[in-house]
Amino acid sequence: MRRILLGLALLAAWGGVAKSSDFKSENLALGKPVMLIPNANYPETTDAEDDRQLTDGRFTESPIWRHASTVGWVYAFPRAVVDLGAVAPIEKIVVTAAGGGLAGVKYPAEIVCYVSDDNIRFSEVARLTPSGLKESGREAQTHAFTADGLRTRGRYVFVTVEMSCSMAFLD
Repeated sequence: MRRILLGLALLAAWGGVAKSSDFKSENLALGKPVMLIPNANYPETTDAEDDRQLTDGRFTESPIWRHASTVGWVYAFPRAVVDLGAVAPIEKIVVTAAGGGLAGVKYPAEIVCYVSDDNIRFSEVARLTPSGLKESGREAQTHAFTADGLRTRGRYVFVTVEMSCSMAFLD
């Protein structure tokens, strides 16, 4: 059985063959370009590599909004699409976002994930919220919003981010 885990840190897909409780995986989204809609526009994080930083397999130390290795938006409705290159089973989607309240940066109000075989017709597969997460306003945090056990498939993964403040940062 072939399994794919899609991590949207923003987007990382994993593939492997499950033979027992051991699970070896390959990151299918690693290095794949991400179409950002609109383009990232937060000055400290915007650079020429934004379309690959969400699938680079690396995570930035907090506060992530101070590093060009992350992707950030201000006053926008962030969306991202990754092309995995081929239709594959998808079991898990992970979106890593900044929050905590420091400098007014809060977790997204909601992250919605969709999949598609053709990049035209998308099906919603998960809604992720910060329910239960505490934001003291005194610290920078990141959280891996995770949708697990999806049992779906697709070539394209589309993620929308509903901001709860004027900024959103993904890594």
